[in-house]
Amino acid sequence: MPKLLVEKYNLRMTTQRFEVHNDRAQRLATAVSRLRTILRDARWQVTDLALTQVSILRTLEQSGSATAAELAVAEHVTPQAVAQQLKGLKERGYILTTPDPHDGRKTMISLSEPGAALLDELLVTREVVLARAIEENLPPDDLADLDRAIAVLERLVAALTADGATARKFGTNPEP
Repeated sequence: MPKLLVEKYNLRMTTQRFEVHNDRAQRLATAVSRLRTILRDARWQVTDLALTQVSILRTLEQSGSATAAELAVAEHVTPQAVAQQLKGLKERGYILTTPDPHDGRKTMISLSEPGAALLDELLVTREVVLARAIEENLPPDDLADLDRAIAVLERLVAALTADGATARKFGTNPEP
């Protein structure tokens, strides 16, 4: 049987096998997406930075430093777009630039103290928004259910991030 037909058959069988769970998966994906949007938008209480700018700051926090080209790759944007975002971040004092010690033609970008403080404030704001929503909307009896749901979600995330196994298992990335 030709390889393409085998792949189509395997995808169809996988799809049929998981159709029963589509409603649950769809509801979960929708709820997580909405929650993510709410928490992401909580940034407006702290800053007017664009999402890309906040993401660049987070990338710098994790990497320590990077070139503009590395940030463009990490953010999946063009070097020109990253340069524009970096200009605004530098004007606000959220990033520092220094010559690359190994290649004087390059500039290394790192997070400044005000940039790190902003990220901390953003994290606290997200946590406060979520904590307030839990406190104001969930009766005490639901808190144990929430704890169990969090544990289940943590296990699901661990399963989905284990060495890219999920993408291969569900046919979205057939290469081992």
